[in-house]
Amino acid sequence: MLRFLQQKIQAWFTQPPSTESEDELLDIPKHLNTALVKRLEDSPTPPLYQQNIQDAIATAVETWQNNIEAPNHLVFLASAVEPTAKIINESVQQWESPSLEVITPLKDLQRPLNPRYIKKQICQALADHSPIKTSDFETIIQTLPEDAKQKRKTLIIIPALEQCFLRCIGGWESIEYLREVIVQNRDCFWVIGCSAWAWNFLDFVCQISAYFDPIHNLPELAGENLEKWLTSRAENLVNLDQPESSNNDPRPAYWEFIANQSCGVSSIAQYLWLQSLRLKQAEVENLDLDAINFSPSPKTDQRLNVYSVKPSLPSLPTLTNFDRYILHAILIHGIIHRHHLSHTLGESESQIQTRIQWLLKQEILIIKGVNLSVHPLFYLAIKSDLENNNFFIG
Repeated sequence: MLRFLQQKIQAWFTQPPSTESEDELLDIPKHLNTALVKRLEDSPTPPLYQQNIQDAIATAVETWQNNIEAPNHLVFLASAVEPTAKIINESVQQWESPSLEVITPLKDLQRPLNPRYIKKQICQALADHSPIKTSDFETIIQTLPEDAKQKRKTLIIIPALEQCFLRCIGGWESIEYLREVIVQNRDCFWVIGCSAWAWNFLDFVCQISAYFDPIHNLPELAGENLEKWLTSRAENLVNLDQPESSNNDPRPAYWEFIANQSCGVSSIAQYLWLQSLRLKQAEVENLDLDAINFSPSPKTDQRLNVYSVKPSLPSLPTLTNFDRYILHAILIHGIIHRHHLSHTLGESESQIQTRIQWLLKQEILIIKGVNLSVHPLFYLAIKSDLENNNFFIG
């Protein structure tokens, strides 16, 4: 039976057959790993996320248009290591609603060097769009119930609320201002994306949940969701065998293992999947792997057969208390510039530089452009460590 499975399934996305040892499997070349990471970063977010968001928006908007007293907002919370802005933006872009004007005033928002100007930056961005009233709220004419469906035609997207403030003295005045604009502009419907960590912090400092309801959490991805999403991303780079119709197919168990280990979070799952990929030594020993060009769509004969082993999350090295403060601040903001990180910690950049370099060396932190973020593979371990050391978490 093992030999039959080996021939038919070719070990795609399962542990190597017992007749082989992991010594006969090789890590995939760095440039292939880089190509796969790039493909994942550039590809659409999981369809289940998008469908969940689109369905929730459609229901909430219909209620808002037909009920003058209905909430004019919808909040979506995600893990601190999920690309919240990309998920929200893509979901709305793929949503077919010709009757609504969609505005994303804060799509490319970047915190100014001085956090005191965040509020001004947000005010200017909103003021550029005529449907939004940013001041003199007492002059707003309230819509009559019979006119609601005709007048309520504007959808405002705030894709990443965690980028609209900084955890420092006066750093969340921008959120209090934005909150007031949303409450007063009832003829606009506001879709807000935010990390759960940022939302919990804002709830503590300015009771944001008292003003916004309902709140939706992104769904956990099951094994079958991850399989369809991730394999479709890689199929033009490496050879992916089609699953056999067999009760002995071990792939579903493999994908459920990934789903369980990642807690259904897409960003964690994709790195676990990449970590599991291997090449069979016997198939590549006569190849110059460095010479193979993994273009976006390499020729079929240039694609390698890829196998997998059981992945595992990395162990978290021993952290100092200062490391924890750094990681906690980064998780609240999702991604953050070093200058802003030093500001929120109340330390100079030179004082935090040594620990940042150590965290980067351990691959606990990664660099995205000019910003820092937590590597998804370490997220769950960091979350547990911070909770055990009495930090509030998302």
